[in-house]
Amino acid sequence: MNLWKISKRSAFTGVCALLISMSATAQITLLDKVIAVVDDDIVLQSELDQRMVTIYTQIQKSGTKAPPQEILLQQVLDRLISERLQLSIGYDAGIRISDEELNQAMARIAARQQNHPGRIFRPDPCPGQYCRSGS
Repeated sequence: MNLWKISKRSAFTGVCALLISMSATAQITLLDKVIAVVDDDIVLQSELDQRMVTIYTQIQKSGTKAPPQEILLQQVLDRLISERLQLSIGYDAGIRISDEELNQAMARIAARQQNHPGRIFRPDPCPGQYCRSGS
């Protein structure tokens, strides 16, 4: 009976030592984080960061002075939340856009810009967002 208690205690101690050593050497890498919950959807930190980069790039190109970062950050987050709400309301109202309707809309935009529909948007140079071709 004492041998059983000793072996259980030894096993428990061994497992605890193993867990402690694993937790000491394990690296936790934060991939992304949720910064807002909107109905059944979320806004990620990476989305906010990407939008901020896009806006700062537009501000620099226009030559205007950027507002303070904390103000711009709040405005951009509010905009992302508003976009999610609009999408949610549209979805709840039964609004759906087919691939064909989307392709037609892109073709109309391309015609107005005298561009080819396949070259309007190109995701590769700016991952996670769309850039106008030629920018």
